[in-house]
Amino acid sequence: MWLPLVLLPSAAFADDPPGGGPEASAAATPGEAPAATPGDPASVPVAPAPAAPAPRVTETNARVDHFADGWITVVAPGAGVKVDLTHGWTVDAAWASDIISGATPHITTDAVSSATRFTEARHGLTLGIDRAPSTDWSVHGSYSGSAESDFVSHSAGVGMKADAFGRMVTFSADYHARFETVGRADDAAYAAPANVHTLDLGGRTILGRSTTATLLATGEFESCAEALGCDASPYRKVRLEDGLSLSERHPGVRGRVAAAARVSQAFGVATAMHAGYRYYLDTWEVTGHTVQLSLVRSFFDDHLTVRANGRYARQSAASFWGPGYASASEWRTGDLDLGGLTSGQGGLSVEGSLYGLGPASRASLSAHVDRLWLRHDVFPDETSRDGWLLGGGIDAIF
Repeated sequence: MWLPLVLLPSAAFADDPPGGGPEASAAATPGEAPAATPGDPASVPVAPAPAAPAPRVTETNARVDHFADGWITVVAPGAGVKVDLTHGWTVDAAWASDIISGATPHITTDAVSSATRFTEARHGLTLGIDRAPSTDWSVHGSYSGSAESDFVSHSAGVGMKADAFGRMVTFSADYHARFETVGRADDAAYAAPANVHTLDLGGRTILGRSTTATLLATGEFESCAEALGCDASPYRKVRLEDGLSLSERHPGVRGRVAAAARVSQAFGVATAMHAGYRYYLDTWEVTGHTVQLSLVRSFFDDHLTVRANGRYARQSAASFWGPGYASASEWRTGDLDLGGLTSGQGGLSVEGSLYGLGPASRASLSAHVDRLWLRHDVFPDETSRDGWLLGGGIDAIF
């Protein structure tokens, strides 16, 4: 879970206190302190330089989510903290865990043959640091790592954000490198590495007193072990028409690009609407279109906020995907999610806030409920997913 990085104004640096002038030193008697001369800066009392502010916790949060769709169940707790240091530095840390249990279907050329049951847990840690030399720009860096019984991931990133044209436009750029190792729970020696490099570019502009627009572009390149290929599972098998089962094998490289646009419109001081569209394309010939819409309304002087959101997505199949294979082709997959599919989500969230509660300038309690659905083009009746995502959390700003 990434915590937002806050731009902070640079800390004030006090000038060095003035010392005695040369005339004062010349008038001093050996063994005595220099005498102060009228008008000399040494005759003016000087306040000591202010001490640098001590680090302080500025935000804490905790949450838990629960998802179930008939195939899998996920319980996901998490917590985070943000600390302001001196001279515009900010650090944050977050922990998250996913406890997953359920079953995944096996597909053949003409049916869903069986389901493999599993239980696993993933634990992840994220660290971030931000430096804002001025109110107009900032730089940041991050590290995240996660591990489970058969998968380890490490990621590091750097980025910047800058305001321009009288803060009417904000530019952002981020680069991340992720290093993954896929293993097998039943084979400690098995390891399939993968490297992912991602570049994100963004721009946000104020179009009017109540309208903003955001443009985002992403490019990603992934290289993986040839024996397994990118995004392949060492557990999945592909059954050929002659009855033989082989491990799936994906191409060893995958490039992705995506572009997105979003418009936010405020209606008065208590209502806002956000609408966005995203286009996706990769070197496996998968294309995707996603449309999102949300409406936010606050009540009682921002003590209560209600959000309604919806998302619709359509994806085409990878060039080598198929419900079955007649022979041992070079590329083969048993991943249903690489086929054509349609998905959607709709939900409602409520957040209640109190201001000036003890040491917290704001304390919030939130809850949400979302309905998710997914339909594969092949075997839609057997593999469709309809799930509920429920959760809540608490956040305090100091």
